[in-house]
Amino acid sequence: MTPRERDGNVLAAAMGAKEWRSIASHFHNDFEDVVLPEFEMVARLRRALEASGVLGSLLSGSGSTVFGLALTRDEAQSAANTAAALGARVHVVRTTERGVALAELA
Repeated sequence: MTPRERDGNVLAAAMGAKEWRSIASHFHNDFEDVVLPEFEMVARLRRALEASGVLGSLLSGSGSTVFGLALTRDEAQSAANTAAALGARVHVVRTTERGVALAELA
């Protein structure tokens, strides 16, 4: 989720401390530069989530999923309704309580 020049430890610490606003400021996916111009529906969903008031939204992985981060279930449901109105299949879920671990790449 973060580019190499950014410190993944900062993101992991923010996630561990549940500093949600800080987490959203670190969202990044290089694939967005390729996927969003090619797939208008994915780009439209990403923009709709942002406009709905979530803390942040991002393309997940290589592009089959877009997600948004909301502070409350009501905010999440509102964003979900916005995306569903565009024809997306939507799931509202909670974050895990198990914390976060930063994996070292070999």
